[in-house]
Amino acid sequence: MDYEAMRGAPSSGIERRDGEAGRRSRRSLRGIVLFGMAAIGCVSGDLEPTPIRGADFETTSEEHERQRAAEKYHAAIVEAGLVLEDPELESYLQARLDELLVEVGMDRGAVRVAIIKNPYMNAAMLANGIMHLHTGILARIENEAQLVTLLGHELAHYHLRHGLKEIVYRGREKSKVLWSRIALSVLLLPTGLSALPFAGIERDGLEAIVAPQMAGYSRDLETEADRFGFRLMTESGYDPGESSRFFDLLIQDDEALRAEINLEYGHTRKDPYYYASHPDLVDRLALYDGLRRALRESCDAEAHDAVRDGGTRSGRAGCGSVGSKVGEERYMARIGNAVISSAQDSLRMGRRLGAIRVLERLVRFQPASAEAWALLGEIRSGRGSRKEDLSRAVSELEEAVRLDPGLAKAHRELGLLYRSLGRNAEANASFARYLDVLPDAADRLIVEQLLRESR
Repeated sequence: MDYEAMRGAPSSGIERRDGEAGRRSRRSLRGIVLFGMAAIGCVSGDLEPTPIRGADFETTSEEHERQRAAEKYHAAIVEAGLVLEDPELESYLQARLDELLVEVGMDRGAVRVAIIKNPYMNAAMLANGIMHLHTGILARIENEAQLVTLLGHELAHYHLRHGLKEIVYRGREKSKVLWSRIALSVLLLPTGLSALPFAGIERDGLEAIVAPQMAGYSRDLETEADRFGFRLMTESGYDPGESSRFFDLLIQDDEALRAEINLEYGHTRKDPYYYASHPDLVDRLALYDGLRRALRESCDAEAHDAVRDGGTRSGRAGCGSVGSKVGEERYMARIGNAVISSAQDSLRMGRRLGAIRVLERLVRFQPASAEAWALLGEIRSGRGSRKEDLSRAVSELEEAVRLDPGLAKAHRELGLLYRSLGRNAEANASFARYLDVLPDAADRLIVEQLLRESR
């Protein structure tokens, strides 16, 4: 497939910024990426090109229907209070997405991000140009390069009009409407949102929302999106290795989650979303590994040709333009609220270990987050915790109240933990501070009773 034709322009916005040297480097890297893709069969020949979104773009009636359904779906999510209000994080995510939009010849803001309070690993590109990013997947991402891998994949679905192609492939089977409504209820389970507000969404529009989130698009379209996203992240200067690392992380998390649920509930359960589909994740990891190998081999071949033709190592324009950006600290500095939200929801679903994993990583990068320390201590001190876990929980809760003496809940949790360990004097001091900070506490009578019993 001709990626330049899909972009609708002979050059990207990034070339306009870089000047002549940047243009040479970009063209060289672009040629290497495309050559590498072709070398491993990555340029799909069985998918007919579809007009991209641009000045001469015309929306089909099917797409209009899907856009209306997406508007209703997103409006219900907003009304239910399931959009995380974090202007700093939203601005950061939108800026990274805007950079990719410029790369594909679209306007900044043509696609908008929305952070959805949902602990499941998922992201979804809606037909109305809104990209849903779950707190669950944002909490698991380690850095900016992995984030851009995700954004590039989701943007590809919209930019390449995969929704329209899927209409053709699936034939709009009427039998899917019941499945879609049942599936929607499953998707909304962790959010506490009923499927009833979505009853008015048309049949095909509902399927367009639910099916890609649970099963993904057809294999060809998902693979095309992965390839296109890989190209975007490498052209944007990010370390190609982080694309594979992203899917490796999702696989590890899926395996850890299954082990935890099997231990606590005695049977296998899994996330319903495509990003938590283990076989698909393994296949996608293999694809990204292949893309990275092909890129490196193409780069090395160009370097060999340069030396053979009398060039020098410094003349390796293609290899030199393969990015090394990771952006770990930039990402982790902004992700705190999403991690805490995801951990709280995971805890409500009985997923303690997953919540602990993302919080432990957060406090390494945000050691001054009292709320993160408090939640980590609360989760670690839960029912069934081992003795060594309780000791760590004490330290974490103590750190929380040291950082923020006004964090009432942390004082109460610390008091309960001290009491369970027989440290009554310290428990009473924590309970007293809790009531000082929150004199109108709903459980004041209970806490006062605990104080009397400990004296």
